Amino acid sequence: MTKFFKKLQLLLPTVVIIATMLGMLWTATTVTIKLLNEQTVASQGVVLRELTQREQYKLYLYKQLNYNFKAYKLLSRIINCESGWQQFRKDGLVVISKGNIGLGQINRLAHEKTYTRMGLNMADPYDNLKFTVFLYRRDGVGPWLSWSGWCWNK
Repeated sequence: MTKFFKKLQLLLPTVVIIATMLGMLWTATTVTIKLLNEQTVASQGVVLRELTQREQYKLYLYKQLNYNFKAYKLLSRIINCESGWQQFRKDGLVVISKGNIGLGQINRLAHEKTYTRMGLNMADPYDNLKFTVFLYRRDGVGPWLSWSGWCWNK
């Protein structure tokens, strides 16, 4: 090992300690961010913005899928094609198109008994996403294939 690397090896812990102390001066909080690739990163001194409604919905979907990235990407494409990630119209009413409700465009006639029995309300965006995941696990992409498959099944 060269002299340079030996000195660097001796100085590295000191540099890390100083950097940590400086970081503590800049901020008193540590924010942990769960990334989509399932690595957890701790960041100090970062000013974060609030998540948009769409980002909150996407994070909730990802959690409901137990961080299964492949399933998340597929359902994200389906939801984007079905509702454009819009649970509510500009006037505040729930997006309903031809009897299909909300983010996952859940068909009321086909699924009302099931989601009611589960205690879910399709007007609630989080219940809508929860039922979307339930349908996907039970039926795969079948409920959406004939309606929007042309959009997301590429």
